[in-house]
Order: sequence, then C-alpha cells, then structure tokens
Amino acid sequence: MSKTKYLREKKRQLGQFLTPEAISKRIVQSVAFSKEQKVLEPSMGDGSFIEPLIEAFLPLYTGSIQRRLETILAKNIWGVEVDKELYEKCLHRIKGRWEYLPRAHHFVNKDFFPFIFIGQ
Repeated sequence: MSKTKYLREKKRQLGQFLTPEAISKRIVQSVAFSKEQKVLEPSMGDGSFIEPLIEAFLPLYTGSIQRRLETILAKNIWGVEVDKELYEKCLHRIKGRWEYLPRAHHFVNKDFFPFIFIGQ
C-alpha cells in the first residue's frame, strides 16, 4: 500500500479532519479570553487550535515566556489527541514556536471519549 493511501486510510479510521490553520486562527481571534477561562481541545491534532489559543492567552499574563507558558498550560488549555504522531507534532510545534515546552501540561495522547467518561 502506498504511503499516501495508508495515511488516507488511517485518517478515515480515526475520523480525522484537520482544521486549516487560517480558519483556526480566525475562530480563536473572534473570542475574548480571560485568565479564568479554560479551553478543552478534544481532538487537538497537530495543534492548529492550540497554537492560536496560546497566543490568545499570552498577553493576559506577565513574566518570561517560559513562566507564561507554564501558567497557561497549567490553568487554561487542555488537549487530547488519539493519534500519537499528531500528538507529538503538536508538542513539537509548541516547542518550536516558543523554544520551550513546560514539563507539566494537560495534553494527553488518548482517545477522547473514554477519557471524558472515565476521567483518566
């Protein structure tokens, strides 16, 4: 089986439909966030929503970029992704963009549905 066909089949099996970055950014920019808000991205994919979410929360905090990322990823943003490859891409994307990925974050590589019902 060709690599392209394999990837297409994998996406179908997992029900993956990745949101284009331009659309993700417009959606996130249309919301006024506050420090008290929490966001769950139940199918975070490669991070097309996670990155603009982080950008939206960054101006709400002060301090170094590392400290602000630690706070945002501890208090404001949660994400779940079933596909290990996309999960790793999302984490790599964060680290590549801000040159830092806090050890403590609420991103998990699991299936969303059992995760929410069992609370793992």
